[in-house]
Amino acid sequence: MKRKLKFAVIPMFILLAAACTSWEQTTYQTLAASKAVIDTAGTQYNAGQLPQTQAVLTLITKARLAQTTAVDAFKQYLFIKAAGATSTNLAAQQAAVTNAVAQVAAVIVDIKALGGK
Repeated sequence: MKRKLKFAVIPMFILLAAACTSWEQTTYQTLAASKAVIDTAGTQYNAGQLPQTQAVLTLITKARLAQTTAVDAFKQYLFIKAAGATSTNLAAQQAAVTNAVAQVAAVIVDIKALGGK
C-alpha cells in the first residue's frame, strides 16, 4: 500500500509543479536541502566522522523524525489543495507545514554545530 502511495504522490507533484506558489517551492527546496544535511550526518556518524555518542545518534534520529513529519504534512497540504480544499483548511495545513519545517530547521542547526568532516 505504501508503494502505491509513493507513486501516487509523484504525479501530484508533477501536476502541481506548474501551479506552485513561491511558498510551495521554498518549502520543497527547504525539505530537500534538510534531507541532504540529515543524510550526510547519518553517513558521517556511521563512518566515525562524528562523535559516536548516544547524544549524536539521538540528534540524527530526531532530525529524521522531524523531516518525515514535515514531508508528511507537506504531502497532506498538496493532497487537500488538489482536492479543492477551502482556503481556511488550506491555510491551516500550510501553518502545520510551516511549523513542522521550523522544527526541522531547529534540529538542522544542532546537526551543523556538530561540525562533521
